[in-house]
Amino acid sequence: MGETQPEITREPFNDSTPVSEIEPIEQGGLTPQDREELRSLVEAPLLDACQLLYDKGVKTVFSSANRKDVGGSAHIAIDFDTLSANNKAIAARLGTEGMIHGFKPRKGIYINFPITPQTTLGEIRKASLDIAEQFEQQ
Repeated sequence: MGETQPEITREPFNDSTPVSEIEPIEQGGLTPQDREELRSLVEAPLLDACQLLYDKGVKTVFSSANRKDVGGSAHIAIDFDTLSANNKAIAARLGTEGMIHGFKPRKGIYINFPITPQTTLGEIRKASLDIAEQFEQQ
């Protein structure tokens, strides 16, 4: 018999929920098979942006926007080498270049969103969507 993965339950959040109340999703290292699977891998503040990037063919490697990020930043990491020429230019303008570590280290672009104790889900959702909308379909 194959093993089933535990279902991840999510608290009901809204745009006024402070990021400091969002628990981290610890599951990682998975490549989503479809857009809906992102719901179990991406925390609520970045979900809409990561889904939009997925729809545009932009490969995100990981993201984080939870209570552990307070005082630092939420972020989306994009696999740079999978981007079209135009999206590489957009990513370089919007993010910071760095290495993505893991099974296969590679060049990535980190898009960061500062988080204070007062930052809300809605603020991060809007800021990340504003960034994701700038990428082109590829």
